Amino acid sequence: MNGDFRKFAVRRERALYRYAHLLTGDHTEAEELTRDALGRTQATWRRHSDTAGAELYARRAITTATAGRWRPRTWFADRTRAGHPAVPAHDNVAADSWIRDEVQSLPPRQRAALVLRYYERLTDAEVAQILGCSVPTARARTSQALDTLRSRLDPETAHLVDQLLTTRGAG
Repeated sequence: MNGDFRKFAVRRERALYRYAHLLTGDHTEAEELTRDALGRTQATWRRHSDTAGAELYARRAITTATAGRWRPRTWFADRTRAGHPAVPAHDNVAADSWIRDEVQSLPPRQRAALVLRYYERLTDAEVAQILGCSVPTARARTSQALDTLRSRLDPETAHLVDQLLTTRGAG
């Protein structure tokens, strides 16, 4: 059993850390969440029928812990004259940074749904399973997150949210 868990932890730790970092935006907090999730997974290792179940448990532990730690962030962004944030459409690094900052400002469940769907490229059913909700609820949270991001943009650039998430999400 210990050897199986060690193999799992070595193989999945980086992916779990990436997920935690996308949710928190903070390296130290992501490391702490990953360690805690792996510790919880090890403690319940016998209950998991396979590594997929163990990964689901670890991701859910990260999601739950992140939601419990979330504090509303004040949104300070560069604004255009119309009051909408300026999206650096032609600068990939700046655009990536912008989308990460915007995702960080979302409520925790919306942020988790968006990260799981677009960055982790999971199906709606997998997102729902990790979030512990129904598939329609997972879709609604993802849709609400996208609507929130689009609402923060000038109407002519709102389409960039989809483009940024689709082209850079798995990167």
